[in-house]
Amino acid sequence: MTAALQVIRSPAVPVDALTPQADKHFSGGKFVGNHHRSTAAFIITLVLFLAGAMAATQAAAPEPDPLWERAVSVAKQAEEARVMPGMMEMKSTIKKKDGTVDHRGDLVYRINGFGEDAVAEVVSATSDGKDVTEKARAEEEKERERQKKTKADDREETIQVSPSYHPFDPEVQNRVTAKRLGPDVLDGRNTVVFSFTHRPKSGDGVLRGKAWLDVDTGEPIQVEVSPDPLPKHIDKMVTRVHFERTPEGWWVPARSEIEGEGGLLWIRRTFESIVRFRDFRMDPAPGARRQESASRPD
Repeated sequence: MTAALQVIRSPAVPVDALTPQADKHFSGGKFVGNHHRSTAAFIITLVLFLAGAMAATQAAAPEPDPLWERAVSVAKQAEEARVMPGMMEMKSTIKKKDGTVDHRGDLVYRINGFGEDAVAEVVSATSDGKDVTEKARAEEEKERERQKKTKADDREETIQVSPSYHPFDPEVQNRVTAKRLGPDVLDGRNTVVFSFTHRPKSGDGVLRGKAWLDVDTGEPIQVEVSPDPLPKHIDKMVTRVHFERTPEGWWVPARSEIEGEGGLLWIRRTFESIVRFRDFRMDPAPGARRQESASRPD
């Protein structure tokens, strides 16, 4: 499901919103003599064997943690179920250094379609109490056109922190490194905390964060992530995603919180956004849609 949600542009507060331009919105030796030929051959063979063994040992990837593997399995099942939220709501606040509110904004999206065909449609938008729905719809349409012109490879090489982000996609595990930190209790549930690093296919920068997994099932309960390095003029940026089970038993992102702080010179701002997902539904024909998607030309 998360991969499907990636097609929906993250509504995070733009970096430029924290600067003075707040109106603008991330490669031998050799042995001589027949007498020592057999000895030399033995030594060479032994050296090559040991070197190969050492190289193989160094190249061998560490065994994945069983609990982390369970989390990957949970994410895979959710992806195969193709469950999508029907609505996404976001409330954002930007505050000045003294804590007074500089800006408030609300956005409500209706999510139509499933998987790569999913499209987020602006239902309503307000800025400091003023209705800006038509303006938001126009901006969203411009963003969709820009995404169409961007090469698919370029999009895949860029790690984006969407409001539904998690590091458990089976297809990216060769670029994710996880380390078990220890036990913790979160929302009344016994969990195990992992630190993780998510590397892009190419380019600089990584995502670093923590994940709280149910101690028995491995089900992800919360993920906290930040980009490294941070964007220019940003001193803090954290996305915290909370996962739940729906009454139908689907594992989904229920809500996310995006917090940050930054600025330029003496102008400082903090921002926070709360994103909520609701009205989850399952693709009525997931198998047919997956086959159709796989048959499309690149």
